[in-house]
Amino acid sequence: MRRAAGGRGVDVVWDSVGGAAGRQAVEALAPGGRFVVYGVASGTGTEIPGALVYARGLTVIGYGAGNPALDHSRRHALQARALAEAAVGRPRPVVGRRYRLEEAPTAHTALAARETVGKVLLVP
Repeated sequence: MRRAAGGRGVDVVWDSVGGAAGRQAVEALAPGGRFVVYGVASGTGTEIPGALVYARGLTVIGYGAGNPALDHSRRHALQARALAEAAVGRPRPVVGRRYRLEEAPTAHTALAARETVGKVLLVP
């Protein structure tokens, strides 16, 4: 996974899947990276050993409307910052593969099989 990010690793992972896929995503983080958890589509959360977090200086963050640790104003400020960053072209998602719209079933199969890296785009 780190090789896909130029060998160093990625600075941020947004994990909506959890489970084994989430654990692989943790391995893709660069030292000092951030792991943002906002879902468990696989049905289980991502298990991250505390020793790994400590050794690599990682930050693990739970994000979402259901996060009681963030009050409304703090959550709003974080969302506003994320939108401002997106408005100026940051962050830049890694596009791993493009599929023609009529290839949508193939794209979904690749996603379900965890055969993709980065974003998968359907192009009309």
